[in-house]
Amino acid sequence: MFLRININNIAGIDEPIQLDFIAKPRKREKKDTITSIERGISVNKITGIIGGNASGKTSIIRALCAIGTFLAHNSQKTSRELCALTKRLKVPYEFPIEDILPTQNASKKDDMTDISVEMFITKGAKPGYYLYSLSYTLDKTKEIKVIESLEYKKKSKDVYTEIFNIKQTRLESELGYKYAYRENIAEDYKKVDVKLYENFLEKILYYETFYKHYVDFSDTLDPTVYMQPIRYINLLAWLQNDGEMVNKVARLVDKKIDRIITERDKDEDIEKIVVYNCNNEKLEYSDLSLGTRKLLFVMQKALEVTQNDGVFLCDEIEDSLHLDLVKLVLKIFTVPNSKSQLLFTTNNENVMDENIMRTDQIYCINRKQNMKIEVNKYSDMHGVRYDTSFKINYRKKSSELCAEQPNNEQINEFISELKNA
Repeated sequence: MFLRININNIAGIDEPIQLDFIAKPRKREKKDTITSIERGISVNKITGIIGGNASGKTSIIRALCAIGTFLAHNSQKTSRELCALTKRLKVPYEFPIEDILPTQNASKKDDMTDISVEMFITKGAKPGYYLYSLSYTLDKTKEIKVIESLEYKKKSKDVYTEIFNIKQTRLESELGYKYAYRENIAEDYKKVDVKLYENFLEKILYYETFYKHYVDFSDTLDPTVYMQPIRYINLLAWLQNDGEMVNKVARLVDKKIDRIITERDKDEDIEKIVVYNCNNEKLEYSDLSLGTRKLLFVMQKALEVTQNDGVFLCDEIEDSLHLDLVKLVLKIFTVPNSKSQLLFTTNNENVMDENIMRTDQIYCINRKQNMKIEVNKYSDMHGVRYDTSFKINYRKKSSELCAEQPNNEQINEFISELKNA
């Protein structure tokens, strides 16, 4: 679970921003949306970021996703997925990390991108608090390309202990590399020195715990999800493993669906997803609406994440989905005994369902007239109590909450120009 994140100089973000996920003390209000990690410390299981277009919402998701991409670039897990994708769809396998990581902000190309996350991890050999920091540059003229570190403590009152801190002259993760090739590295250390070998076995437990939480147990979805071939392969696997659940989800959004199954295509000699409607007419997967496909992808990952106490990042969660379906996704993260977490972005204030979410689970991001980004937690704003309506205040278009995109004057001016053209 995220406790705090800090981001600077990535894509649309040119100034440092911080988000924290520590829940404010409440007696009875919406307790199913928070979870206790220690006595007196609770964390929000749901957090939404709302703002206009080009305000920086997606840059936050991309920054957090960049950590997972960076860690996993050398991993055997990623290699297997890409090999499967390559074999099935005959697409190029090699994806240079320079083409995957988000770029620096256009006004600060000479500076490094800085991303740090403080997390509480429940599963793994070394559960506890982790502080991971990543600084990188895509400037080929810079000698130092990466500064990466990991710190750990067992309890909140403890002091962080440094696990590693390293500078790299190439775009490669120390944590990701050591985890991916841990068995080979351990054997090499064993041949050199027993103490070196034992120290590595101890340290790799921290690497493994953080890596699995961030890469294996967490996931990210963006608005282009239904266009990504790897998602089709994941959905195919889900259908083969738990077809009953896939069909339950599909029928929530499309009452015309009788069943979704896999069938072998004799011509192509591959398994394909096929759909039968209530008239027993066979349809192609591509005949499903974008909303149905989006819900299937979102629900698949949401269910996996909640089972593993992971983090689910979802950009523009309402895209192609009815608000009632968005509410369904949010409610998945209120299930008891799960320390999973949802962080999403939206353009629509109605997504911030006040029957589900608390005021300290809403962040407003706004680009001011000077083009600087401002990120504020709604509960910290002047005059906001635990029961203050967010939607009513947001619709008033207070400058503290949002900037009109565009405002009425700009709209009228544009229409006048059209009339006079």
